[in-house]
Amino acid sequence: ISEKDFNKGVVTSPEQLLQGKVSGLVVTRPGGDPNQQPTMRLRGSTSLLGGNGPLVVIDGVPGASMNSVAPQDIASISVLKDASATAIYGARSANGVILITTKKGRPGKTTVSYNGYYATEKLANNLDMLTASEWRQYVKDNNITNAMDYGADTKCHEEVYQTGYSQNHNLNLTGGTKTSTYRASVNYLDQKGIVVTNGLRRVNASLAFDQSALDGKLRFLLNANTTMEDWNAVPTPNVFAYSLNLNPTIPVYDENGQFKEVTGYEYWNPVAMLHQMRSDNKRNQFLGRMQVDYKFLDGFTASVNGAISRSSVMGGYFESKDSRSAEQINGLARRTASEYNTKLLETTLTYDKRIGDKHRVNAIGGYSYQEFVPENFMAQNRNFISDLFLYNNLGAGNNLTPSDVSSYKEANKLISFYARANYSFDGKYIVTGTIRRDGSTRFGKDNKWGYFPSGSVAWMINRE
Repeated sequence: ISEKDFNKGVVTSPEQLLQGKVSGLVVTRPGGDPNQQPTMRLRGSTSLLGGNGPLVVIDGVPGASMNSVAPQDIASISVLKDASATAIYGARSANGVILITTKKGRPGKTTVSYNGYYATEKLANNLDMLTASEWRQYVKDNNITNAMDYGADTKCHEEVYQTGYSQNHNLNLTGGTKTSTYRASVNYLDQKGIVVTNGLRRVNASLAFDQSALDGKLRFLLNANTTMEDWNAVPTPNVFAYSLNLNPTIPVYDENGQFKEVTGYEYWNPVAMLHQMRSDNKRNQFLGRMQVDYKFLDGFTASVNGAISRSSVMGGYFESKDSRSAEQINGLARRTASEYNTKLLETTLTYDKRIGDKHRVNAIGGYSYQEFVPENFMAQNRNFISDLFLYNNLGAGNNLTPSDVSSYKEANKLISFYARANYSFDGKYIVTGTIRRDGSTRFGKDNKWGYFPSGSVAWMINRE
């Protein structure tokens, strides 16, 4: 799918560019929460405990996060669904593969371009609930004597929602010569969700540089992408259930301007929960890649591809000591920090040769080494004398237990050898064979290595 075929309009993540464009690919965005990433499914769900999303490859870097590039910086997306197409990516391709190619510079004078949008959104449909007057009439008609009328007229299932908006601004610079091109871009997204206190802010910056020498035989490519995100998540999904359960005569605020709480089964004030509970997060991502290609003899190309990526997330969770959920423990505060580092080194040798007018041979062999290092830290405390510090001073709490502090760090590696040969006759008949040998520290101790072969034939019947 090329850029001209992408979905237009309000697009906040790369997955939305593909929605409805590829048969067998299901892209769903849960609710109106801008912090929930769309889910992608190819060929359904294949795992009970593992992930079911496809492997994402960005500019040759497998396992990259789709949020590390802005949708406006993507030139094309390829979706690999069948076993033969995905086999060269080994064990991780069981759920399909998404190949993302970002935009590069173009020869010519330096140009600067801008595009952006501003949009609003509302809840498309809400449940038809009893109003306070309808509730009172129902109580009267059915002679319900133990019903409590608190005197208000509240549509609590609407109080938790607001009119959301999103604005996006993209500025890019591109240019170059016949042997050297460059492109730089900055993208800013600010999205306020349809739920009160819910929102996302994201800044993407990217740089692409391409240099060729020796009459085009030697090529040097450099890509760097960085992303900074801040988001405020809905603190608990129970907010929506409580907004539907609540008696419509219960006011949101009492006569003193404080949140009104009424004792009862699942009778929680959902508006109070959204304001007295906070879930704030920050994420920084970096993806850097360097590739060197050298063409030699007739049809051979040797390539070395190296990449590093880092994703760090800082989270803060807070429940006010005045909140119903934390009134017994006098407030709760939690901080979390996690980091995910990846290193990649890949070398390939490609042979691409056209023989006569009807024969074409393409073959590739390669070696790949990838290392993953995730680590995490969490600490929380209770019993605060004030809400002033939120989650920023855990030492101010006075009820720390041994389970309130935890951390971990682990590492795993994936080493692969792979080869693929492709023969095409007259552009109509194609035979492909692929084999990959993966060795992973995540495999069982008696099966550290696995072979993943495939073969296929194809007939381009439309060319007959």
